[in-house]
Amino acid sequence: MIAGKVGDEVMWVSQSAGFVAAKRGVIEALVPAGMRPEKTSKNPAPGAARGHLSYLVRVKGHGLYWPRVSQLSLVPRPTEDGR
Repeated sequence: MIAGKVGDEVMWVSQSAGFVAAKRGVIEALVPAGMRPEKTSKNPAPGAARGHLSYLVRVKGHGLYWPRVSQLSLVPRPTEDGR
């Protein structure tokens, strides 16, 4: 499980209707264990609360997502020398 914070960039792969898509976005909010996100743009009833900390992620041009934490990877930040 990642230890992300607001502002971290993450990526994951999702699948729907036979299509696989890589997604990349920025963590916008932390969702405490046992809670559901209050502000989702795509789904007013986003599913059951999760038993662990999770994240709302904004994907540029596509809105907010509530991806499964087990699928998330942090995108490495460039170092001072640009690598």
